[in-house]
Amino acid sequence: MLAPAATPLIAVPLLLALTGFAATTPVTMRRQREAFAADEDLARLCADTLTALRDIVTCGARRPTEQDLLVAVAAGVRANRALAVTAAVRRLLVALGAHLPLLLVVLAAPALVRRGLTPGEVMGVLAYLTGTLEPALRLLVQGVGSSWLRLAVAAERLAAASQPPPTSVDADGPRTGVDGVDGVDGADIMDGEHGVDGNRGHRPVDGSVRLRGISYSYGAAADPVFDALDLTLHDGEHLAVVGPSGVGKSTLADVLAGDVPPDRGNVVLGGAAAGRLTPRELARVRVLLPQDAYVFAGELQENLRWLCPRAPERDVMSAVRALGAGPLVERLGGLEATVDPAALSAGERQIIALVRAHLSPARLVILDEATRHLDAQAELHVEEAFRTRPGTVVTITHRPGPARRADRVLFLDGDRALVGTHGELLATAPGYRALVGGHGGDLDSTD
Repeated sequence: MLAPAATPLIAVPLLLALTGFAATTPVTMRRQREAFAADEDLARLCADTLTALRDIVTCGARRPTEQDLLVAVAAGVRANRALAVTAAVRRLLVALGAHLPLLLVVLAAPALVRRGLTPGEVMGVLAYLTGTLEPALRLLVQGVGSSWLRLAVAAERLAAASQPPPTSVDADGPRTGVDGVDGVDGADIMDGEHGVDGNRGHRPVDGSVRLRGISYSYGAAADPVFDALDLTLHDGEHLAVVGPSGVGKSTLADVLAGDVPPDRGNVVLGGAAAGRLTPRELARVRVLLPQDAYVFAGELQENLRWLCPRAPERDVMSAVRALGAGPLVERLGGLEATVDPAALSAGERQIIALVRAHLSPARLVILDEATRHLDAQAELHVEEAFRTRPGTVVTITHRPGPARRADRVLFLDGDRALVGTHGELLATAPGYRALVGGHGGDLDSTD
């Protein structure tokens, strides 16, 4: 039994510490919820970004997506820092409740002895404080103070997540694009009157391209992928881009599409500086198709109309026929058939993406190995379809056929970039001649 003379020295600071500990519990639970919510938001955003990565690059939404991720990371840091501060305060309160009585008993030991306690009894009080009270309080902090609160909040959030979502009664509410990434609204694409005030009078007017002094490297110490590159494409021109594997053809496509800003130089699309265009404005002037075509689960017509949601069915079917996709549409069960991307071959996914690009109102089409999984006959059919479509076509290819049939060819070879017709490059560029003229098969593997 604890000596009555020492009881106030232990009970008062202990009760004050426990009261402060209990008072901070609601604040700690709130901050634990905020930390969990911030972590969940960041994880969800990362998963959505990874799933929709090709959509983000194609729609030119890389910068706002990076900004959203940085904002989510900062929110998580703030929430977890606030939780850590609260936890530190609670631990300090418990530490004071455990160690302040020990200090008070030591300081009051002479007075306790004068009031009748023996030195052995004083030592017993100290032994009780260090051997019983302090471990009990430490267990309280570890159990109730941290682990219990995390488990309680986690159980609370799991219970909330297990509830069925409320049914929406607003059928006309705002719609988002695939996988939570805002899609390109057809009205915004086709309505040339909508734009950013600061860019009025500088909106793209056609599919022309002008590159002036373009340089780009993967890092400050890296050699440039291309340096001081000049290129002019007139509206309606067809350019093929070829070069050895890894030379930077896909990087050029990203720069050309306005998705990656160059280190130096200017990119002008349709008469407007690409750096001044918003993602929606970029979507009006160009469409970029990577070699791994993206098809989402849903109706076939939704996939085909993704870049032009209001396209009438006759226009959709016209694009289907132009790209030779009629047999695929028929096999799948028509435009209203549900598409399972996993059940499609790589070539079938490319055909769907090519129809989508053909249907787009964008006047500049960039095909980055977008016919890689098609046979030569199907590839020729695709070329003819895009040649008759209004606008400019840039084809990045590893096959000699598109290079031979293009109006001009851009040959990338290390730090050099040569532009000319197929015949001109055969006559003047040994590297191009070796790459194309001497081989009837593929130019190279993918970048």
